[in-house]
Amino acid sequence: MRNAALPAVLALSIWLSGCGEGSQGPQGVAGPAGPPGAQGNPGAAGPPGRQGDPGPAGMAGSPGPVGPAGPPGLQGPPGPPAAAAAGIAIRIVRAECNTTGCTIGCNDGEFLLTAYCGTQREAATFPNETSASCRHRGVEGMPLVAACALISQPKTAAINPRAGAPPRAEAAGPEVPTLDGSPNCQYQAKQNTKPLDTCLNDEQQARARLVGEWGQFAPRDKTNCIELASNMTQSYAELLSCLLMRRDASALPKDVTPGAPKTREP
Repeated sequence: MRNAALPAVLALSIWLSGCGEGSQGPQGVAGPAGPPGAQGNPGAAGPPGRQGDPGPAGMAGSPGPVGPAGPPGLQGPPGPPAAAAAGIAIRIVRAECNTTGCTIGCNDGEFLLTAYCGTQREAATFPNETSASCRHRGVEGMPLVAACALISQPKTAAINPRAGAPPRAEAAGPEVPTLDGSPNCQYQAKQNTKPLDTCLNDEQQARARLVGEWGQFAPRDKTNCIELASNMTQSYAELLSCLLMRRDASALPKDVTPGAPKTREP
């Protein structure tokens, strides 16, 4: 009897379980996102990458200004004594120019080494071998400064005919000296006559020219001008100016009368 009712019970259960179920409806709208979770711990750093290739070299910058002159070097050993050296007396002459004239002259027996006009040290003009003048009159040419030198020639010894003829070649004279023109350049900079870097650059250019043309000057002129530059300004520019004027003066006609202006051919 129980076995006969079991199928009926199962069928009734299946029918009751399916009772009330319809077809599936549409999906509803998603709800709002929940709050973000807590940030996790950072991971371990990775290995460094390889170094990149170097970039191209940049353009070279402009050169900087000339630096100040260094301290003077050690004094060199004295040179060999000159044979039969002549005695030299240097006299510095100074004149104040006015509106009527601006000329200065050396005494008889002296020769003019160098001269300049005014605080700007403009080149003077030379009417003859023993005088100098300034182009500007009055204050612009003040002062006119010149250096006159007197040379006493040594006595020549009697020549012994048995001793042979005296040497024909004249000694080459002293070498280019070592001068320190930085104090003179600093003085000119303080007087606003020439900037310091310009003056130092002029000194370097003058020394370079002296080294290149040293063999063109007479040995006696070298000795005289070195003594003048050493006693006055320690300037290579002054030394070069002295040598150039002495070389030009030696090419002048020998019949020029001292004190008279030299005439020029038209």
